[in-house]
Amino acid sequence: MRKPERDGFRPMLVGYMRVSSESDRQSTDLQRDALLAVGVDARHLFEDRASGAKDDRPGLAKALAFVRPADVLVVWKLDRLGRSLSHLLALASERVEGKAGGVPVAH
Repeated sequence: MRKPERDGFRPMLVGYMRVSSESDRQSTDLQRDALLAVGVDARHLFEDRASGAKDDRPGLAKALAFVRPADVLVVWKLDRLGRSLSHLLALASERVEGKAGGVPVAH
């Protein structure tokens, strides 16, 4: 639960992690450990097990719906977030234009 501040809620770190396959050989453990180490609360982690080329990534959709304008979306590597540079730019552009609130991304 977010702790209230004078102007609403305190900004928080929201983590997103993804592996490309549902195979047992791929794990989000390394990403999870890194996100937790920088201060992302385990309750604010979102995950997908799907190729980055897929548009349907429910974990990313939930993460983007969860973040608020002052929050920071944290990823282990930028390739975990977007399929390509143009896809990353489109995600950032949507946030800047206010479609989902401004969301800084840290990696």
